[in-house]
Amino acid sequence: MNLIKVRDNLKQTIKGKELLLNSLKPSAQTGYEILHHMITMNLEELNKILADVELCIEAEHENRS
Repeated sequence: MNLIKVRDNLKQTIKGKELLLNSLKPSAQTGYEILHHMITMNLEELNKILADVELCIEAEHENRS
């Protein structure tokens, strides 16, 4: 597996989590509130990892030039 595949997998995971998050309506139900919060935190972490991977891909391409 290479960084481009890792990046693509992260993008797909993020899209799926965003769809799930958008389908949840925060309400008075504690379970949904907790799930909403957990998915939001997970998306933040995934986006940080994706940004790091994209920086690595850019650096790799610059080093090849």
